[in-house]
Amino acid sequence: MSCISRRPTIVATAPTILPAFLAGSVAGATGCVVGHPFDLLKVVQQTSEKNKSLFAAARAATAQGPLGLFRGLGPALAAQVGTSALLFGGQTYINNLCGKTTLGSCGNSAVSGFLIGALMSPMTALLEGYKCRAQVHPSREYLAAPSTPVTLKLTARAAFRGISATAMRCSFGNAAYFGAYSAIDGALGPFVGGAVAGVAFWVVGMPFDVIKSRMQTAPLWKLGSTPRLLPTARAILLKRGPQGFYAGLPVTLLRAAPMQAVVFYTYEIAIEWAR
Repeated sequence: MSCISRRPTIVATAPTILPAFLAGSVAGATGCVVGHPFDLLKVVQQTSEKNKSLFAAARAATAQGPLGLFRGLGPALAAQVGTSALLFGGQTYINNLCGKTTLGSCGNSAVSGFLIGALMSPMTALLEGYKCRAQVHPSREYLAAPSTPVTLKLTARAAFRGISATAMRCSFGNAAYFGAYSAIDGALGPFVGGAVAGVAFWVVGMPFDVIKSRMQTAPLWKLGSTPRLLPTARAILLKRGPQGFYAGLPVTLLRAAPMQAVVFYTYEIAIEWAR
């Protein structure tokens, strides 16, 4: 039974949304372990100066052994548990409030997904920034030139890089994510609904995700200032063409479908247990 598409039209209270927070954290942890190797390959492709094939990205990631595919798993797992709990719990709360409108189930789910995605974007930018840098730069050398010491100022400047692109990806992507799940789940169940939701998120959000990854991993010493959304997008277009905005999409979709199927299936089981 879906807990996203069939919400009660009452104002959410702590007892009604607490199971969603708990189930979201469990589902997020499970999905993170399943999808992390694919996510790492996506980031490697996105941050390359040239269009890099999936096999070339895999060779680069596993240059020091197969465990390289799980580089950055710690930050990713910490980020996913917290963000999934807030994402599902917050979406449940907002969706219950939207239940008084006439937008319908899919419309309410899309609106609540958009709003919770936008509200969570600062935290997402902070956590994913550390995750992306851990995946692309095993050391902290990206922060400063070889002759420049790593300072607290440089570290602080890196913390919220890419927040504008993150906000665009999270708001529009989560609108597609929850809207698609609401439309599919009732007929085909959470496993298929989750797979479709994962694909919908990335088809809509991938261009912003590419920009985000480039902004978050660009060396501070090289740019000298915080990169901005439009100049970064322009640089991607000039260097890699329009296809550059969908760098890593195939591997991301290979990851998104099974990962989100597992996430929603786990979520449905966990929320029934939490209740």
